[in-house]
Amino acid sequence: MQDEKAYSFDIINLLKTIFKWKWQILLIVAIAAISTLIFSGPTFITPKFKASVILYPTASSSISGSVLSSNPSFRERGILEFGEKEQAEQLMQILQSDEIKLKVINRFNLFEHYKVDTASPIKYTYVKTKFKKNFSFERTEFMAIEITVMDESAQLASDMANYLATELDSIKNNIQNDRAKNAYSILKRQYASKKQTMDSIQRELDVLRSRGMYDYFSQSGQINQKYLDASQIFNQESGKLETFSKNRADIQKSVSEINQKLKEYRKKGIFNYDDQSADLNESYTLAQGNLQLETGKLKSYEKSNLPASDSIVVRTKARIDGYQEVLNTLEPRLNTLANEGGDFVMYQSQLEIEIDRLRELKLSEDLSKVRFNAAAEEMNSLRPQIENIKRYGGEYVNFVNNLELERKNLMNLKTLYDNATVDFEQKIPQKFIVNSATRPEVKIFPVRSLMVVIATIGAFFLSVIVILFVEFALPSFNKR
Repeated sequence: MQDEKAYSFDIINLLKTIFKWKWQILLIVAIAAISTLIFSGPTFITPKFKASVILYPTASSSISGSVLSSNPSFRERGILEFGEKEQAEQLMQILQSDEIKLKVINRFNLFEHYKVDTASPIKYTYVKTKFKKNFSFERTEFMAIEITVMDESAQLASDMANYLATELDSIKNNIQNDRAKNAYSILKRQYASKKQTMDSIQRELDVLRSRGMYDYFSQSGQINQKYLDASQIFNQESGKLETFSKNRADIQKSVSEINQKLKEYRKKGIFNYDDQSADLNESYTLAQGNLQLETGKLKSYEKSNLPASDSIVVRTKARIDGYQEVLNTLEPRLNTLANEGGDFVMYQSQLEIEIDRLRELKLSEDLSKVRFNAAAEEMNSLRPQIENIKRYGGEYVNFVNNLELERKNLMNLKTLYDNATVDFEQKIPQKFIVNSATRPEVKIFPVRSLMVVIATIGAFFLSVIVILFVEFALPSFNKR
């Protein structure tokens, strides 16, 4: 009971004790507040500013599908409509991509700004880590996207936030443009091919009309189709052979460059990384073990007071010198292998890959040549037959039907081609900016007033606890 009374105190005693030590408490609180105010200043903690951009994605739709379609039931969503969750996720994914990160890094020279050593082999890892700390992208509860940038420079923070919003258009348009370009190229070739086909049929019709030929043979359609197929294969394979030739030259150049690199490594003594590494490490380990063994023997001889001139001691020292010389010889070679062996293996792997590509290219090229020659032979064999069929007037009806069919196809193709041209050549914004980033006037970090308040309260409570311990607990411990 006496111990319990020794530790017990009421609120009056507490207040009296605090009042007794009021000056010490005030001094501690003042020191804590002043220290926090000083050490939270720009001399010790670099202030940062926060800039934000809020935007909405647009609805994913093509210009041709939204504007040019004549049938309202087939129109896509309007280009002025806001996007939904899917479009927001697409923009979020683009914001997380390395492409847009590298654009910001290069545009604002963040290597220098973040003081990243550009000579470091992992410089991009460092700068991306800094990027991740200072850039954030979040979807708001209203399905908008908020781009937030924190930086020591208020102007740079707003510039980078606005640049990210601008580059969203560029990157997403480029992604869509790649697909539109393929469709545009295909339709362009088809459109030109259709026009050529129509012109060819019209010329044949003019010839037939001038000769007054109106008869028709069923073989004409089949032969002409075969010739058209062979012509298409001929043109396709001709283009492939040109591409194969260019690719082969590029691969051969790459092989030559890799061989030159490997030649430089061979001059340094690196021929087979795995075998050399195993042999050198084995030799080094063996020599090191023998050196330790002989050194141990020498120490035992010395403890046995054998004279230095003793033959056993002399031979042992000679072996130690020999093993040391072996280690000194092997160490530079091991260091060279350790420093440059990885690059050697990389170039060897690249060489194997390029050689495999060259083999695959050769197989594809040979197959293309076979198809090219077969198409050329078939075209040559069909030409006399076509000329022979022209002698009969029935071709006229066939050509007329074909011409009408090609005209309809050309009209449909023209619509598709016009739509693809618009989608390929025209770019539309992929976002609606609700709030652009402006130059922040007040730093967001650190919040010095909050830090001072927390430090002051903490210092007060800590000093009270210490005083209570000194006033009540410590005397009881001393009495014991």
